[in-house]
Amino acid sequence: MVVMFGPLFLIALGCHRVPLRLDLLSGQRAEYLADEMAARLASSAAVIGFMERLALSESAVHFLRQAKHSPPPGDPFQALTEYLDSVPEHEMRRRLLLQELHNTRVDRTHPANHLRRNLLEARPARYASVRVEDAEWAAVDKELLRQYFRVARKNLGIKPAPKPSGQAAAGAAKTSS
Repeated sequence: MVVMFGPLFLIALGCHRVPLRLDLLSGQRAEYLADEMAARLASSAAVIGFMERLALSESAVHFLRQAKHSPPPGDPFQALTEYLDSVPEHEMRRRLLLQELHNTRVDRTHPANHLRRNLLEARPARYASVRVEDAEWAAVDKELLRQYFRVARKNLGIKPAPKPSGQAAAGAAKTSS
């Protein structure tokens, strides 16, 4: 029985696994292409910096666990940014080396972070084709602030700081008109 159906089973297994493998590889290729597109829009340096920032994920998780028990005063997102910015350069290099040694990736469908970063570093530097002024960033941040705090409230129990009475009255007048 095994002699008769064994080869058919192996053929069926191959017909199942080959497309899965091709799908995984094409997905990883799409990640490299997305990185290239991001470099065209924001600059190679910005995308490489973002990928390096991924090495600080353990620090971010540590900060968020602490924030859940004792929320930082003021804007928790600004506090997280400052916390991550405080990581010394030698620690950042150590974490990047660990990423490379462990072949760290976002998930199985993504190429390893160090491979994505190395590919961008090996290509000619690109400069940002999209420029955003500080006032535009402030408007985007303001628009997203409610969503930021919704996430913080849901995951950390952090509530937004109350608006000063002048702004609250102006906001109430705006919504009533």
